[in-house]
Amino acid sequence: MIQATSDILLLLPPGRNAFRHSVSSLGLRRWTIKLKGVSIVFSYIWPILLIVTANTVYQICAKGIPQAMNTYASMTVTYAVASVFSFVMFLVSSKGHPSFKDFALTNWATIILGIVITGLEVGFICAYKAGWKVNTLALVANTLLAAVLIFVGFFLYKEQLSISKIAGIVICLAGLYFINK
Repeated sequence: MIQATSDILLLLPPGRNAFRHSVSSLGLRRWTIKLKGVSIVFSYIWPILLIVTANTVYQICAKGIPQAMNTYASMTVTYAVASVFSFVMFLVSSKGHPSFKDFALTNWATIILGIVITGLEVGFICAYKAGWKVNTLALVANTLLAAVLIFVGFFLYKEQLSISKIAGIVICLAGLYFINK
């Protein structure tokens, strides 16, 4: 049975009290989907679905950039479109009352993010132009990224580093060996 409500309930086993949570930065309706007594928080799931969908289309588009096109010309067009789309979404998510004071909250992370996103994009486009395959590049890059981020989380954010996470890294790196063999 699927049941949707307008509140968000955290994923809990049946019979437990649910902790109510109301985060919706995009102004989307908040839903809990109940499937056989287990609540699935849509606000927790939809970002992953968006990431996977957008990343899939992203990989197809990055591979589709013409070989002869200057990578930075492509990026200029891409970011012009992204800037317009982001501004429109800013207006939409503000529910008709945009607070331009949000721009005053810009810090170093926003500026550096713009630079590193460019590096990310150029890296993927150049890798595809160099001959990487769609079914390999993202897997290799994201596996290595996951391994690096486990240590970034540990050293910069004091997140727990467990034996199972280290074992996961080893398994992922072994998987990279077999994928590239």
